[in-house]
Amino acid sequence: MRKKTYSVQGRAWLVSAIVFALTAFLTYPLLFHFSTQFPSDLGDSSKYLWNLWWMKRAVFVENTNPFFTTFLYYPQGTGLVFDSFVPLWGILSLPFQFLFGLITTYNILVFLSFLLSFWGMFLLVRRLTDSSLAATFGGVFYSFSPYVFAHLRGHFNLLHVWIFPWLLYALFHFRKQPSLKRSALVSLVFLFSLFTDYYYAFYAIGITALFLAYVYFSTSGRILKAVLLYGALIVIMYAVFLYPLFLAYIREQQSLASLRITEFEQYSADLLSYFVPFEQNPLLGRFSKAYTRRFTAGTTEGTIYVGYAALFLAFVGLFRYRDKARIKTFLVLLIVLSFLLSLGPTLTILGKDYPISLPFSWFTSHETLSHLRVSSRFGVLSLFGIYLLSGFGIAYLSKKTKRTPLFVLVFFIWFMESASFPIPLERPRMSVFYDSIVSDPEHFAILALPIEFWSDDVRSVYGQTVHGKPILGGIVARPPLRWIEEYRVSPFLGNVLTFQEGDQTFLASSIRREEREELRQSLIDLNIKYILIYKEYAGWRDLHKYTDYVLGTRKVFEDDILVAYQVY
Repeated sequence: MRKKTYSVQGRAWLVSAIVFALTAFLTYPLLFHFSTQFPSDLGDSSKYLWNLWWMKRAVFVENTNPFFTTFLYYPQGTGLVFDSFVPLWGILSLPFQFLFGLITTYNILVFLSFLLSFWGMFLLVRRLTDSSLAATFGGVFYSFSPYVFAHLRGHFNLLHVWIFPWLLYALFHFRKQPSLKRSALVSLVFLFSLFTDYYYAFYAIGITALFLAYVYFSTSGRILKAVLLYGALIVIMYAVFLYPLFLAYIREQQSLASLRITEFEQYSADLLSYFVPFEQNPLLGRFSKAYTRRFTAGTTEGTIYVGYAALFLAFVGLFRYRDKARIKTFLVLLIVLSFLLSLGPTLTILGKDYPISLPFSWFTSHETLSHLRVSSRFGVLSLFGIYLLSGFGIAYLSKKTKRTPLFVLVFFIWFMESASFPIPLERPRMSVFYDSIVSDPEHFAILALPIEFWSDDVRSVYGQTVHGKPILGGIVARPPLRWIEEYRVSPFLGNVLTFQEGDQTFLASSIRREEREELRQSLIDLNIKYILIYKEYAGWRDLHKYTDYVLGTRKVFEDDILVAYQVY
């Protein structure tokens, strides 16, 4: 028995090593820059490094609640409950941050997400088909899908597609023999989803509800009674986990940025997005760009490509694999519902909107559900169901033939149409002036110009992970509107925001000599010691001129990245 156990463990380690090697290959050239660069298309990636940094800072330096920070939107601060904060991964990152630093830690967690996704799908498919070959294909198709690589460029929270196979595995485990322990296991996976991404947590609720309904209609007798009893316990535990989130929502909803109907339409999946290859595919990308550039959701949110090899295998699994008829019905329902929801409030084909109302339109009129504004993300559930069915397809083929070349060909076709390398990497450009800020023991804030609320284009938020001082503004999923309005009434900040919002003459026309001291005092009142003007911003020269006029000869530093002014 011990020898068999060691053999199983040895195979598991071997498979993990192979998955690691495949991850390194498909994320090329990341492994060669593991400590200095991270996956990024210069979008939101830096925000997730800040998330990891803030968890460490909050726990070990500030001794404060990590779900609220005054290091962004200083001095009032902002809540992070409805931000893409990924607290589970912030906690897991702590030992790695102490050992390896921030960028290496981030890359380790990226690799770990691929490994978890593979093993979740592998175990689920093997449980349902009793075929290790089918499980391997299902795990590879799912964990290395174009959807994952599209979000690798800027959405660390959405890499964690492992949640769904592990949740469904726990649910099937629960169905076999309902118990308190197995109910707790299902709820634990849900808790992990809640501490990873609230979109995925909502999807986990949907999967659980659909699964419990499936069990109710496909089970009878004593098992059904046990399912109802312990299923109710799962619902109660979900509610307990959600209750603090609900209280936070009630407390913060008035300050969260509201959504326009155009945002729902913008982030809808195009009907053809399931069938057009990812534009970063080295073979097909050049041909697909003409189509993907017309997707309103953009390159990242608009990528939900299934792959024709996986789609063919899914149809084989659906119509030729004779077992698991009820499970296949469950998967078809999951695929169809999530597919329809991913299309948004109205149908869009190649960027053209058709006035056909779709199920997601109900979300837009519901105050709470409207925060799930990016409908295209529902597509991950369709992919999950399709790749699971493709595992059934491989299981069917493996029973009909043992010809290795056939399965090599299937893998080759999948690889050629789904590979997405080389992946874009970012090496942060940090000014040496940050060293001066770090060495200053005073408590003060930094005004980074431009003031950013929706993005970190000039990397001022990432820069905070180096200099460690509070900043005004900052990228969060739902900016606190009441604090932005307070910035507007501050003389200096109000002028800057008016300029950033399009009045290109406002700064020059607003300057009056007698106002200089008042403007400077408004900065001192906010405890702003330094103003950093980032040259990557197109209007930096105008901001430079305005700041120079207000503060006179207080410029203390300039390099090719920024200009620094000292306020006091």
